[in-house]
Amino acid sequence: MRATIAVLVSIAGWVLAITGAIAAEEHSFTLQVLWSTLIPAVHLSRSAGTPYDPGPEPGSIFEAQAIYPDGRIVFLGSRIIVGKRVMALFTDPEHDPSDNAIILALKGAHPFNLHLSSRVFGTGPRPFTLAACASGDTWVGGGTNSYMDLASGDHRDAYLAKIDGSGKTVWEKAYGNGGWRQILSMVAMPAEEVAVAGEDAGRGWLARIGSDGNQLWERHLGNHKRNAIASLPGNRLVVAGFESTGSSSTKDYQDHVAVWIVDGSGEIVAHTRIRSAINTVPGSNYERISVAAANDAIYAISSWTGFPHAQPIEVSKLDLNGKLLWTTSLPDNYTHCAPALAINPTGEALVACAIDGQIHIYQIEQSSGSYRASRVSLPDCNNGYSIPLFLAIRTDGTMILSGSPPELNTVPRCTWTSRLAEAH
Repeated sequence: MRATIAVLVSIAGWVLAITGAIAAEEHSFTLQVLWSTLIPAVHLSRSAGTPYDPGPEPGSIFEAQAIYPDGRIVFLGSRIIVGKRVMALFTDPEHDPSDNAIILALKGAHPFNLHLSSRVFGTGPRPFTLAACASGDTWVGGGTNSYMDLASGDHRDAYLAKIDGSGKTVWEKAYGNGGWRQILSMVAMPAEEVAVAGEDAGRGWLARIGSDGNQLWERHLGNHKRNAIASLPGNRLVVAGFESTGSSSTKDYQDHVAVWIVDGSGEIVAHTRIRSAINTVPGSNYERISVAAANDAIYAISSWTGFPHAQPIEVSKLDLNGKLLWTTSLPDNYTHCAPALAINPTGEALVACAIDGQIHIYQIEQSSGSYRASRVSLPDCNNGYSIPLFLAIRTDGTMILSGSPPELNTVPRCTWTSRLAEAH
């Protein structure tokens, strides 16, 4: 079931200082929903190769977002066509994606040092993330050739593909060493290159890839938990992720949130721990991490959603040399949302979170980390259920806020795109 709507909702908010005190001033936003598509609840399928049946209704699910230098937004996700889900790019998300989805024809690839088992038993490509280049090309990255050996060891190669503006696959590459490697975050760089971050056999992995797909350099930093990457001036990179101390045997295991700044040749020039002991349970993987960079600052947000050790969302600001300037905690009861982070043209960070049928919007003041908070109802088609959000802010200040159900959508929810604006 598809519904295309244009609804304007006005919301009154409240202003909250870093101390948690409520101020008298009110703040409001407008949310103009441009279109929405209902995604029915999935059902377990008995068919081989299709673990979940998305149902017969057409629809679109967004999984990752990128922005081209000219302000265009592109999503990586899947299109539901006659009960089948296929990977797709959505290059005009401000209009109904049923009319502009680019279906990806990805065949997969194998690394040069491939083991025979991977070629025989490995699965096809599964992209998780993407990057948008100035040329109009799009890179998609994730994992491929996944299989389990006779000793129950998991194997996967990192996967990368370059897609031109028409949706044609220019090339596909795999990067592996016989272990478990995948790309979880990526960003476009000068000279049509791309930097990728992910995991490699229990360690954080960072690599820079040339325009032809050849790997220019790689290095390891942090542990295997999720990481995020952004570009910095001077051909540098910032990676936000996790590092561990202690061990389960000595009962002093801890995960910490850290930020690394890496130069153009792959050398670490700064390493800053911004949050200590966010997790103390070995084997727990309930982390959330995002990073974004402005002309003069870096913003990182982190949280831990696992019961009973959930930790609230924290926003940290660093200068471009990795010095921590301040950290702000958002309210405790928002630990289970998947926050979206973006920076407006004035350098102010915005965080959006969906929980209990509402969108919570935080505007973070640059100098102190104090924030103003507002709320707006999710579109009615979400039936009161929370969903992951995607926030993009263009150089002219236009804010595009989108929402989409997770891959395993257990209740009826919708994918939608809206324009978010401050009410004056």
